[in-house]
Amino acid sequence: HGGQNQAWPSSSSSGGASSLAPLASPPAGSAPGGEGKGKGKRVAPGGEGDAVTHFDADASQTVRTLVEAFGFSLEKAATAVDSIGDKSDLNAAVQWLIDRGEEDHGGAVEFKHCPHLDDPSLPLIDASLLRPGTHAPAAGARPVCSHGCESPEQWVCLQCGEVNCGRYLNAHSLAHHGATGHATAASLADLSVHCYLCHGYVEHPRLVPLVERLRALKFGEDAFGG
Repeated sequence: HGGQNQAWPSSSSSGGASSLAPLASPPAGSAPGGEGKGKGKRVAPGGEGDAVTHFDADASQTVRTLVEAFGFSLEKAATAVDSIGDKSDLNAAVQWLIDRGEEDHGGAVEFKHCPHLDDPSLPLIDASLLRPGTHAPAAGARPVCSHGCESPEQWVCLQCGEVNCGRYLNAHSLAHHGATGHATAASLADLSVHCYLCHGYVEHPRLVPLVERLRALKFGEDAFGG
């Protein structure tokens, strides 16, 4: 991906590039702007080669991966890493960029099998209860969470159907999980499913009808005639 001529963020570690850890979302309760925010100091944009300096080894590796594996520009990758709490959280950095309209041109986010959904006693909402409007805003309308927050980054709880904003707005989806214990939520933006108990993106056969229903609503193929 052309990383050969990039001016990478400096690192206090002299070790080489480490192998990449599996992607994971921030632990429950974490939020942007927490401990670690602002440790990286950015030089002012001015031309090719400008980058983040004084990043530690984790932050430098995350920036490198965002550029080489995912195809983000160096400046935007550095800004993303500078904006998240845990500088080693590659998944959070990718989501931060996607939430702000950037496109992932490279590496894929890891989706793992959710063991919690193996338990049939963990309920999931019936697909027929996912409806136009609430779970698929009309063309041109901005999705709105149950607390009135308007943002493209909205998540529908797959246990009850409530829509709430993500952690980069007011984190009402995370708060909903904390208050109810509801474990899984689907992004209305890209239809990915996050499990708060797995701390990451998940897949499971039980999720397929729900994701297919959301896809049909999003792209105007309402199989339930709503």
